[in-house]
Amino acid sequence: MRYTKYNADEAISARKPFSTGGSLWAEKCGDDYVVYSYAAEIGRFTEGKWRIPTRGWSYTTGRHQTKVREGAHASGYPVEYYGDKANNKKWAHYTGLYPGTVFVAA
Repeated sequence: MRYTKYNADEAISARKPFSTGGSLWAEKCGDDYVVYSYAAEIGRFTEGKWRIPTRGWSYTTGRHQTKVREGAHASGYPVEYYGDKANNKKWAHYTGLYPGTVFVAA
């Protein structure tokens, strides 16, 4: 199946390597699964859980981060957010995070 920026969350949820043919792509790195926007790591599945940075980038990378959040939560595995906005409840509300999300200090 060909993945695009519109259905990339399906590949992310299933932890399948993919490339949209553009700036969003993912690969296996040893036992980890890593999602990138351009060259920036925007999500990692490691040790049975998702780790997603809260750092903001460009508008396009922000859209890619939304796909990572959607795919990670759809996978059914625990999700941890880390970074400078991880303890900001306004950010959590704005991004529509799911109940049970874990925030980790930077």
